[in-house]
Amino acid sequence: MSPKFKFRFASVLRHREILEKQEAKEFAIFLRKCDTERQALKKLENKYDATQSELGEKKVAGADMKEIKMYYTFLTSLKNDMVAQQKNVAKAEEELEEQRQKLIKSQMDKKVIEKLKKNDYLSFVEEDRKEDIRVIDEINTGKAARKEKQ
Repeated sequence: MSPKFKFRFASVLRHREILEKQEAKEFAIFLRKCDTERQALKKLENKYDATQSELGEKKVAGADMKEIKMYYTFLTSLKNDMVAQQKNVAKAEEELEEQRQKLIKSQMDKKVIEKLKKNDYLSFVEEDRKEDIRVIDEINTGKAARKEKQ
């Protein structure tokens, strides 16, 4: 019976798999955060566009200057909020890209160990095959020696 294959770095492989899963979870968190920030920016942009449309309608309808000034103040506030939100989006995208690189690195680290495991297994199979051939040769040599004695 052949000995069972035991990978010498199995614990390292398990550790790398755990790290990869953790990095993937972190990536998912950053992806959600990035999406949330983009949605918030889109809401601000939609609100800005809607307010501009309202302002145009108010101007056509002949609204007083006080009301128009309030619209311009609100639009300025929205514009400032949009600039701040664009910075938040840029920061979230930067964090997402950093996490993507960490995930890629952890995947590559795991693949290195998996490749080593595959190579070790192939070596194990080859050594086992050689041992089987050696045993068969010994058996055949023993049979040949007994035939000569008879």
